[in-house]
Amino acid sequence: MEDLKFSCNIENLSNHVDLGIECWLDNHCFYDALIPTGTTSIEHNFAEDENQHLLKLVFKNKNNNHTEVDEQGNIISDVLITVKDICFDNINLDQLFFEHSKYKHNFNNTQHDHVVEPFYGVLGCNGTVEFEFYTPFYMWLLESI
Repeated sequence: MEDLKFSCNIENLSNHVDLGIECWLDNHCFYDALIPTGTTSIEHNFAEDENQHLLKLVFKNKNNNHTEVDEQGNIISDVLITVKDICFDNINLDQLFFEHSKYKHNFNNTQHDHVVEPFYGVLGCNGTVEFEFYTPFYMWLLESI
């Protein structure tokens, strides 16, 4: 069995370093840390085992202190985390990843129900980005482009 390498960069342009991210492949958490200011690289190798897989990116710890609103409720400033340079075996898949991902969140607990939206690379609310694929990855890639 060959290994497949997942990698991405997480960008935090704010001075807030109390936000966290978890990365999961199926039921295995392979990354769980606070996001420092700047760019954080994440990498994970896993076996190509001819199965369905679920990659999850979980954004956590965002609260009201990370968003400044005016008296009318308009957002003045907000802390956003960007996920970019998403690669499998050093092949950049940002566009395909965005097309095949779902972002599930509840606007930082301001709504009871979760919404499921397309993911375009920016995390603004605590929630989970889910990306389903199968291995061998190159077969998935050929069928998805």
